[in-house]
Amino acid sequence: MDTAQDDANSPDFQLQEADSGPNMFRLARAYQQVCTDLNPRIRQDELNYDTRHCVWPGQSADQRKNAVRSGDTQPFPWKGASDLRVHVVDEIINHGVAIDVMALAKANVRAVAVEGGDLAKAAIVSNFMRWLVLSQMTELPDEAEVLANYRRERGLGILGVFWDSRVQKTQQKISLAEIADTAPDVATAIQNGLFPEEIATLLRQFFPEISAKKAKRMVKELAENGETTVPFTIQQVNRPMVRAYAVGEDIFLPPNTTDLQSARSIFRKALLSPEAAREKVISEGWDKDYVEDAIEHCIGAAEMTPQFTTGNVDTRFGTERLGVSSSDIPAGLIEFVYAYERLSDEDGVPGIYCTVFCPSLHLANDQEAEEQYAKHELLGYRDGEYPFVEFPIEKLSRFLLDTRGQPEVLRGDQDAIKTEVDARRDNASLSTCPPVTHPVGREPGRIGPGAMVSERRPGEYGYMAVPPAPQASVEIQGNIEARTRKYAGRPTAEDTTNEWQVKQQKQIAYGWLNKWQIVFRKVFTLHMQYGPDEEFYRVIGQQSDKPSKFNKADFNGKYDLYLAYDVLNNDPEMWQAKIKAMGEVAAQFDRNGQVDYSKLLQKAFDMIDPILAEDVLVPQEMAAQKEVTETQGDISRMWAGVDLDAPQTGINPELRLQVIKNWMTGVPDNPAVDVQARVMADESLRKRIERYSQQLQFQLDQRENAQIGRIGTTPAGSVGA
Repeated sequence: MDTAQDDANSPDFQLQEADSGPNMFRLARAYQQVCTDLNPRIRQDELNYDTRHCVWPGQSADQRKNAVRSGDTQPFPWKGASDLRVHVVDEIINHGVAIDVMALAKANVRAVAVEGGDLAKAAIVSNFMRWLVLSQMTELPDEAEVLANYRRERGLGILGVFWDSRVQKTQQKISLAEIADTAPDVATAIQNGLFPEEIATLLRQFFPEISAKKAKRMVKELAENGETTVPFTIQQVNRPMVRAYAVGEDIFLPPNTTDLQSARSIFRKALLSPEAAREKVISEGWDKDYVEDAIEHCIGAAEMTPQFTTGNVDTRFGTERLGVSSSDIPAGLIEFVYAYERLSDEDGVPGIYCTVFCPSLHLANDQEAEEQYAKHELLGYRDGEYPFVEFPIEKLSRFLLDTRGQPEVLRGDQDAIKTEVDARRDNASLSTCPPVTHPVGREPGRIGPGAMVSERRPGEYGYMAVPPAPQASVEIQGNIEARTRKYAGRPTAEDTTNEWQVKQQKQIAYGWLNKWQIVFRKVFTLHMQYGPDEEFYRVIGQQSDKPSKFNKADFNGKYDLYLAYDVLNNDPEMWQAKIKAMGEVAAQFDRNGQVDYSKLLQKAFDMIDPILAEDVLVPQEMAAQKEVTETQGDISRMWAGVDLDAPQTGINPELRLQVIKNWMTGVPDNPAVDVQARVMADESLRKRIERYSQQLQFQLDQRENAQIGRIGTTPAGSVGA
């Protein structure tokens, strides 16, 4: 397939119009072509799986060679030789997945205003996102682990980000007594069998989901039994959700795709039971007749599965389809496909459209089924993007799929380690029970612990000399293991540089967390678009029915979300050393007062626990305002005749002195009309103010003297009272 068909960035790319409706035969064939094109990658993913899980033909449970392989007449080198499963790759992947999951858990979500903005609103966004991710998106930890496994084993994982709005039908009992409480005349008419047609029509007005037949049956049941049941729909789920997908297994895109958001189409496969498919009619609005047609003709059919074999005959259409396999769809399940395409409406406005269909119904040239589908709609997400985010472990070229899983790279090293381990194990077996030599033509006696061996002439029987296992084998294995650890970005005993830190930081910060930032932006945008207003206001601690300075619309598109993480934070000794070093450097070299110690404190707490830091530390601006408010309160109490001491710890004495100065001199924000006159006239008040100020000045002098002692000069910008 040429790039122009797949990449929306191509100059030859033309958006199709959505108003004419989807061409189902074209979609089915496009899906089939993408599956075929992905075959090489699918085979590589299978090899990666086998490498990671140590799977090969002829394995035995006792991890010894008991089966013939590769056309040999007997197991090589002998039956029962060592055949250990050496889980080198699996251990490396598991370690990497653990780091990925831990990094995501420890990397706190924070909001930053895109175009300036106020601090309070940014804090609201941060707190709301933490609540949303932690308490509502309960599937996220599991999906993140699955995604991390896909990324490291296959080289690429894709995360879907959707608004999950599912409804469910249930039954509720209503009684004649309940009707009598609100409409006694209607209850009397039902009880006496009067006006059944009119009452049935009235019931349909109250319960629009019921049919005319159901309404008549309800009237009859109420008259005979005094109660009936009525179906109604409830909102089962209404929140953002994420789901991890594997390329070539769950999700399909052209191999020459350069950017996920510029792909012409993306296909997502779902295997559903007939019951689950019927539930989609209610929960997602699928076409009922189309679903029943798929259930009737497509259970267990796999016309569009990615693994292709020889031709199969379709009994429904009577045609032979080459390269089709029906073995990949489990019995009793139906293959449905979500096709996402970027189309334009009649006004030329582009958008992401989603079409749900069963490929088996459209493979043959069946005109009746050609334009039928389970669902076709504009996705409608505000960002105008595909609801997917790619997570590659590396970027070898501009093509998104040009990436390797770790098993592909480490397969040779794992095989080499296995060879050394098997060889030493076989050598130990030979040393423990060496072969017996005996005269030609004479069978040896039974050999084993406690066996009775008859003695003939000396030298007739003996044990074959077995050479010792070479020590170099252990060294070779150690060198290979060190190489695999180095490749995977894990520290080794010989490491003297921070190479492993750089590799881990790249894999985690730039290949993992930066993609999650995109995910969280999508999640926030979706909730701002579809989330209940009352839920948002409840979480931020505001009543939606009362006027407030915060409006939900004020947050749309105005805040960015980011995640920060340092791999060194995994080592407590390392981050403690970093905190100490940062403090020492600031004390020794901050001659001009350039270090913002509040930010330094923030960084230190972030290293320890970013979530705890968010709860413990308040923003600098809020802390400053708190000190201003507290100082103004102290002034009011001293004005009222209360003797007060200045706080001794955890304060900014310079700021508090400035507040007192402003109060004494009268600044525009705090006009002092008769302050100075009152202070001069009231000696006790003057002494209280002076004593309070002197205590603050003493604290300020102590801090400055301590800094002068460290750096040898007075810091620039020092302000006296």
